Amino acid sequence: MYQLSSCLISLDEGIIFSVASAASSTQPQQQPQKQPKPPTTAPQQPSAEGDEPIELVVTGEPDTGYSVPDASTATKTDTPLRDIPQSIQVIPRRVIEDQKITRLSDALRNVPGVVTSGNRRSLAPDYVIRGFTTQNTLRNGFTFPGSSTTPANASAVSNNIERVEVLKGPASVLYGNLEPGGVVNYVTKQPLEAPYYAGEFIVGSDSFYNPTLDFSGPLTTDKRLLYRLNIGYENSGSFVDFVNRENFSIAPTLSYKIGDSTTLNFGYKYIRQDGTPYNGFPANPLVFQLPRNRFLGEPGDREQSDTHNINFAISHRFNDNLEIRSGFFTQFTNSKRSSFRLDFGDLDGSLAPRF
Repeated sequence: MYQLSSCLISLDEGIIFSVASAASSTQPQQQPQKQPKPPTTAPQQPSAEGDEPIELVVTGEPDTGYSVPDASTATKTDTPLRDIPQSIQVIPRRVIEDQKITRLSDALRNVPGVVTSGNRRSLAPDYVIRGFTTQNTLRNGFTFPGSSTTPANASAVSNNIERVEVLKGPASVLYGNLEPGGVVNYVTKQPLEAPYYAGEFIVGSDSFYNPTLDFSGPLTTDKRLLYRLNIGYENSGSFVDFVNRENFSIAPTLSYKIGDSTTLNFGYKYIRQDGTPYNGFPANPLVFQLPRNRFLGEPGDREQSDTHNINFAISHRFNDNLEIRSGFFTQFTNSKRSSFRLDFGDLDGSLAPRF
């Protein structure tokens, strides 16, 4: 019969799985007999070919796509999460890509204690963090105002977002006049030193299609001037009559290394949105008598906005422990609404007409 023995050893170069086979007889064991000792000068005979161990070497790298070791929202520095006493959760780019997230508000479904108060078809849903409603968010650590007149806050395409950081609790006052429930920080993609070209096309139900482009690389041979360009477009309908949406965004970014320790960054983003404002049925028993595709508004209701975001930042590192960063961010929004909106409150089902 044959016996197999295995051994799993973890080394720096990988994992070694060793299997050794040994042949044995099925005859009953006999008393061992004394054999004369071999001369001390004789070399040791090699073992039989069947007794030599077989080694299987398996090497690989750990998958850290969902693991983020540090975040900058809580302390404004690149501090490891294990050293931050505040409650902070990071949604990396890997999660956004695997879940095919096209709207920034959908990424927050991965964070417990954070919900959106608006319908997915509304252009500017609010965030509710630990019971506090807020419209203002952060973009690379700068306050990003949001309101019903700036719907680009939450519904823009997310192809230029690297990750989303959510800081919970009253530590949000670190960034000024914000709600004590917390704050959401969107970290954008930065230029890369190696050439990078990517494109994606997502097709879904209700006439949904979303093409995106992502280009990056150096503009000079010394790699001191880098660029990144993100372009996204989204067009979709809905199961609700007369409800549709169209988004377009373009976001170029430049990074210039003035010296070995000084970096200058410039970013711009243009977002155009055109859609039907719709918040769904009101919480009233009358709505249960309506079909799910009924639109409680006018077919011509539209809400449009053109938003320009400009940001400028410079950083200088004095040593491994000291770095200074300064930046500037501004936003210009032109929005208009052409609609005859009907806001339903408490309705008396016995007096309301039947649809």
